[in-house]
Amino acid sequence: MLRILLPQVHGFGAAQIEDFERRMVIHVRSMFARQYGDAPEPVVRDVVVRLHRQAVEHEFVTERQIMRYIDLAIYFGPGFGRLDGDGWWIETLSAAGMLADEKLDALEQRGLGEPKG
Repeated sequence: MLRILLPQVHGFGAAQIEDFERRMVIHVRSMFARQYGDAPEPVVRDVVVRLHRQAVEHEFVTERQIMRYIDLAIYFGPGFGRLDGDGWWIETLSAAGMLADEKLDALEQRGLGEPKG
């Protein structure tokens, strides 16, 4: 499984990151066809790149973790993942004692009962 670390986002391993983001564009267009199915590729790529960086900032580093985070961020809409404001996700994303996968599991479980943003 590919681990994507913050320094890699800024240059090292650029080919692997570009390949992952290319695959994520395809995934997003498929899984979120209503929002992005007909969107121009550069628009979808911009969303993927922004959310990828946000995921890494939250210390999600494997492809699977980053994909899960991107899916959640798109599902719950604009503002998801930001640590300012009063989002229901802040406590989970800020939890120091939780592993990345535990955070994602908690976000998915909590989010099932929350309205989409």
